[in-house]
Amino acid sequence: MTLTEAPPRPTRVEREDVGCFQPPVIPRTPRPASPPDRNRPGSIGAVAVAVRTVPAAAPEEVVDPRIAARRADAEDEADRLRLRPILAVLGVLVAAVVVLAVLWSPLFSVHRITLQGVTDDQRGAILAAANIQDGSPLVTVDVAAARARVAALPMVDGVRVARVWPRSVVITVALRTALASIHVPGSGGLAVVDVRGTVIATSLSEDPSFDPKTAALPVVESELTQSPASGARIGARDRGAVRALAALDSDLRSRVREVRLDGRVVRMHLIGEGRFADVSVVFGQPNDLRAKALALRSVFSHGEIGGNSITAVDVSVPDAPILTERQ
Repeated sequence: MTLTEAPPRPTRVEREDVGCFQPPVIPRTPRPASPPDRNRPGSIGAVAVAVRTVPAAAPEEVVDPRIAARRADAEDEADRLRLRPILAVLGVLVAAVVVLAVLWSPLFSVHRITLQGVTDDQRGAILAAANIQDGSPLVTVDVAAARARVAALPMVDGVRVARVWPRSVVITVALRTALASIHVPGSGGLAVVDVRGTVIATSLSEDPSFDPKTAALPVVESELTQSPASGARIGARDRGAVRALAALDSDLRSRVREVRLDGRVVRMHLIGEGRFADVSVVFGQPNDLRAKALALRSVFSHGEIGGNSITAVDVSVPDAPILTERQ
């Protein structure tokens, strides 16, 4: 070995089969901390110092005056919106009090009641039934109740009651038209009926001459046993005779003196002129009344034709009326 040659390094032999021993790690249980014993010699007492941290004051926000003005306006608008329903309710209450005070004042009280469609002798009964007090507030007039009371009168066929501001009430009445007088055998009285067979009025005497209006009406011989009350309707059979009478025109109806039922056959007694001075008319059953009335009108329209007097006309078959001449 020369001086220039370095001595060889020992070769490290690594053995894979030999492991390094490492002792196991034993966990240590921490000992509970005990408060310092100030009475023990050599111990140093622990002093706990609480440090209070004072937060630093936030920097004051600088608000643009325009933004502040808009915020103030928004708050004012919110206040107004909250007050608006309250003000509306108060306004309605005040307005209602004012309106009621005005309506209950004499300025809007009843000073005139106008009747339309009635005659002077019927005014008293209708006003009494309406029962509308003069001087009462117009707003308190119960027009429905007044209409019902007036409509209950037998003579009234229809009625309308209306307020006319500021101080009037108008009552418009449609009266029933008297068509015939119903003679009830044994009752000693007459009942005046309209076209529907509703009794308009009753009389105390069988003689119709006590009332000029009743005297001109045809008399229907009824099968009733007692006189009907005002406002009631006569029986179905008697209504058939009344319908036959109502089917005639006004000229023929004015000639009828009597209508009676013979079983279910309607018979009439008419007076006139010429050949039809005294005629008995057989109407038949109370059906197809319009055609029968037209047939009777056609027969009476040819009264100027010469010949003997006609004593009877049968229009029970309207297409073929039968005339009976006096022999």
